[in-house]
Amino acid sequence: MLYTHCGIEWAPIDGVWWHTDRVDDGNANPPEGWGTPFDAGTLAVEADDRATYTSDTGIEVEFRRTEITEAPFTCV
Repeated sequence: MLYTHCGIEWAPIDGVWWHTDRVDDGNANPPEGWGTPFDAGTLAVEADDRATYTSDTGIEVEFRRTEITEAPFTCV
């Protein structure tokens, strides 16, 4: 599961936040085809600094590891 309510940009993996270029509908919501507030899918760490999330609908997004350990955003 990936939290998508405010768009797709961050994913927590093993206590560290991973980042991708922001994916949203222009109104801070997930684009069409994504579940909200969570999307069902699979997150696979493919390298020390790279992970791919694949939605159950087949949409993929690549995340890059950061050193951030505190939530980098607030979504209400």
